[in-house]
Amino acid sequence: MKTATARLATEALQRLAPAGGSPIAVAVSGGSDSMSLLAIASDWCKRMQVELDVVSVDHRLRPEAEGECKFVGRTVSSFGHQHTILRWQGKPEGNLQAEARRARYTMIAKWAIERDIPKVALGHTLDDQAETVILNLARGSGVYGLSAMPEELRRCGVNWIRPLLQLRRKDLRCMLRSRAIPWIDDPSNEDLRFDRVRIRQALPMLEQIGLTASALGRTAANMQRARQALAMEVAKAAQRLVDVSTLGVLTIEAGFWDLAVETRYRLFAAAVRFHSNERHSRRLSAIRNSISALRCDGVATISACVLHLDRQRNLRIVRDHRRCGRPVRPDLVWDDRWRLAMPPDSNNCRIGALGRDGLKQFPGRSAAVSDRRALLSSPALWKGDKVVESLVENAPGETDFILLKDRQMFLNFVKQV
Repeated sequence: MKTATARLATEALQRLAPAGGSPIAVAVSGGSDSMSLLAIASDWCKRMQVELDVVSVDHRLRPEAEGECKFVGRTVSSFGHQHTILRWQGKPEGNLQAEARRARYTMIAKWAIERDIPKVALGHTLDDQAETVILNLARGSGVYGLSAMPEELRRCGVNWIRPLLQLRRKDLRCMLRSRAIPWIDDPSNEDLRFDRVRIRQALPMLEQIGLTASALGRTAANMQRARQALAMEVAKAAQRLVDVSTLGVLTIEAGFWDLAVETRYRLFAAAVRFHSNERHSRRLSAIRNSISALRCDGVATISACVLHLDRQRNLRIVRDHRRCGRPVRPDLVWDDRWRLAMPPDSNNCRIGALGRDGLKQFPGRSAAVSDRRALLSSPALWKGDKVVESLVENAPGETDFILLKDRQMFLNFVKQV
């Protein structure tokens, strides 16, 4: 007899899974959450005659990790499905959990795309959702942070779904015990060095004053609806106010200052993130400080970008030429923004920012201050210390450099963040 827990998860899977019988993947670490998802997804896929692939990631951070992945493989085999182990070769720097999570998403997405799998299911639960709300609340997050984790999102070219997001971990473990399905407890889940672990241990006390996982989950759901409404307003504002020039300058017209505060913050954050190549938006405090600096001084810097107001109070954003991507070979994309259409035969050439040294090679160039800022961070083809080709001596459109991040790409980007 199917338990209420399994029934609710199956209904969520039915709602979120791909239509038309496309294959689905499940990411399984061996913990109780992902093992529950594996069992439920296996039952559903067999009944619906949908192919199920299972993937695990060995981050190579603990000696036990390889054995845990093999444990998952044996369980997956008993269910009659294919299992793949992906091994991370990177060396984490900075935030260990964040680096591992980023690598996990990237590796699984690449694996799924290669197999033409449109959706990957993750085992996040209501407990995870509650922890995320508290974590972001402690950081002073706004609507976006308190919306926590959505049931479905697109990232790295793949759709990720969370069928267990309304279910408690304790109920899932009861289901596993009733079916004699084992799981592995990751010791890092008890490591008090991590903020999430400390929050997890504090949850029972918070529940005594009404901050239950269910209440926090409802908060996240309410914030997600607010986020969707806000996202629509930001997209409309971007369509109306934003342009990207052929030099790569992102301009937000002066109507930006008349937007509602939250819409203004979100449009600003999206523009900076789009132009800076950063994976995540800056925190709200940094955004507020930059906007305040613009109001007071007319200029600000954030996320390797230089921002300034022109005489009409239009906001113009360019890359800081000192922090553009490192020079690359001509046959590669540079700074995630430009590509050389017809690479030269010479292997001695490279693409890098024009910068002040490059601009000095064109003394006759007279440009407005705003154009000069854009030119400094624009691409140039260098051979030694000499500029072979740039946007200075050619009118825009008369060069082999192709701007990859144009206005339409920004409008599409805004809809996804």
